[in-house]
Formats: sequence, C-alpha cells, structure tokens
Amino acid sequence: MHSYGDPDHPLQRPITAQLIAIALALLSVFIAGLLPQLLPPRLIDPSWQLRLCGLMAETGVLPLMALGLLFLATYLDPANPWVLAVRDRSSRLAGLAAVGFLLLIPLQIFALVSSSSSLSSQQQQQRLSAQARLNALEQAIAVAASSDQLNQRLQTLQAPPLPAAELALPLPQLRRLLNQRLLQTRSLLQQQFARPVRLSLGSLLLQALRGILSNLAYGLAFAACSFGRRQQLSLLQSWLFGLGEFFWWVRQGLAGRKDSHDIL
Repeated sequence: MHSYGDPDHPLQRPITAQLIAIALALLSVFIAGLLPQLLPPRLIDPSWQLRLCGLMAETGVLPLMALGLLFLATYLDPANPWVLAVRDRSSRLAGLAAVGFLLLIPLQIFALVSSSSSLSSQQQQQRLSAQARLNALEQAIAVAASSDQLNQRLQTLQAPPLPAAELALPLPQLRRLLNQRLLQTRSLLQQQFARPVRLSLGSLLLQALRGILSNLAYGLAFAACSFGRRQQLSLLQSWLFGLGEFFWWVRQGLAGRKDSHDIL
C-alpha cells in the first residue's frame, strides 16, 4: 500500500485522481437520488415496484458511467496496482448489478399486471357506487307523490334541492326533466370512468416498455464489464457462450431424432 506522499499513490496522478473522483461523485448522486424515493420500502406494493424499476431505468446510467471511468483510469494508468485492485473489485460487483437489472424486468411485468388489475377493480367499484346512487335517485323520482315529497327524497339522498321554478312544474313534467338529467349524468359518468383508466394503462405500458429496454441494456452492459478472478471472458461472453452451447445441443438432439426416424 502506498502512502499519499508516494508518487505511485493514485491521488498523486492528476488524471487518475480526477477520474476516480468523478466515478465516486456519480455513485453518490445515484445513491442520493435513489434512496429518498424508495424509503420506506414497500416490497409487495406494485406502485413501489414500478417506481423502483422506473428509477433504476432513469438513473442506472450513473453507476455504469462510474464503472466505465474506472476502466478508463486503468487504461491510462495500467501500472498502478491500487487502481487495478479497485477496477477488479468493481468488475466483480458489476456481475451482481447485471443480475439485479435483469431481475427488474420480470418484477416490472408483474407490477404492471398487478397495477392494471388494481385499476380495473377500483374503476369497477366506483362505477357500481355511482350506478347505485343514480338508481336510488331514479327510484325516488318514480315513487314521489308530489313535487315537495320528491324534493325531500332527493335531499335525503344528498342531492341538491330543486329550485322554486322547477318545484312549480307539474309532477309529470318535473319527472321527465329529472330523468333526462339522470340520463345525461349516466353518459358523462361512463365517459369519466372509461377515459382515465385507458390513459393510466397506456402510461403504464409506455413506462414499462421504456423501463424494460433500459434495464435490459444496463444489465447486458454491466455483464459485459464483469470479469471473475483469473477469467478472460466477461460475464456476458460466458452467457453467450453457454447459450450457444445450449442451442448446439438442441440442434444435435433434433438431428439425432431425425436420423433415428429415417432409419425406422
């Protein structure tokens, strides 16, 4: 280990020191922007899960840039053992970051499905409540024996009182007027209940697509920067190599079955 006065100390090299300082600053900004938005944690809350995935998609570039700066510092100062050690430790941690970002993809899909179900259920409850209230008003209009009794029934249902000009109308005409208003109110409520959910679902789908693509890109990028001890292949290269072997074995198995079928 080098002391600060040693010329081999990383802080004695201006470019290396600047890169490391910027990398630490990026990590600090990432953590400072993430923690206040996620505390206290609500792990089973779909809205919290979507917020986590969205924040990671928006700010995941910061730790990736910090890791890139460490690789750049190693390239500019390859003989510095301290920088190499920091790069190697960060590279191994990048594997955990890669897995974490990739796991956000199924989490976001699950949270989106849960949020969609919750929105639909909430809309259904509001619609049923509004329909029950309108049905009660319609019933009060139908059974009232006089305009005054109708006004009292409406006030009992927490409806606004009828103005004097409407109370002076004959009861059949007053009923037709109020029934027309109920029909207009039903139509407006149907539009009101349908539109916000469509907009909310569209926003969630757009956010999910953007978040899934971003987190996938971050996961693959961190995997490309992750190297184990004494390994020449990155984690991403190992995954691709294993995937290639898997497809090779599948093709070999299918070819073997075809040859057996031809012999029979």
